[in-house]
Amino acid sequence: MSRIPAALALLALAAAALPQAARALESQAVQSPRASVTLAAAPAAVAPGQPFRVGLKQQLTPGWHTYWINPGDAGTPPEIEFSLPEGAQATGFDWPAPQRIPFGPLVNYGYEGGVVLPLTVTPPASLKPGDVFTLEARASWLVCEKVCIPEEGSFRLDFPVEATARPDPGQAADFDGAEAALP
Repeated sequence: MSRIPAALALLALAAAALPQAARALESQAVQSPRASVTLAAAPAAVAPGQPFRVGLKQQLTPGWHTYWINPGDAGTPPEIEFSLPEGAQATGFDWPAPQRIPFGPLVNYGYEGGVVLPLTVTPPASLKPGDVFTLEARASWLVCEKVCIPEEGSFRLDFPVEATARPDPGQAADFDGAEAALP
């Protein structure tokens, strides 16, 4: 085999692996004309039994908003339900402080632009380095402008298991911002 076809084959294999690696840190987006929503992860790799942060990451089209845990006069907060392997646990959302969103005589509380709703997941202590920890979730959320539209989606993250958790510097700013906004 000549060097050029062999190099092209290696390049193709590397390119095919890139989308899989990217999905391990942030799920495939659920998109609508109103929002793009993913499940994002703070770590690039997890460790057996060590808690880590994930978050429902919503990027909203200008003029649209989503809701806080106490939506105010109208609305419904986002919800998430995990399908976890035996021995794993997940908390509910930690809610960053909302914006006040007036609508006529009503006042709602939520988020415009974008938000990461963080929560904590603890993988099973029985995992071994070299394993893959799969996190699957189903979420629903309401997005509103003048009219409210319910949306939902399924998400999946596949984490490599290592002896020590490894953070993802690419996600740090989103999670740091969400943590700093917690009341």
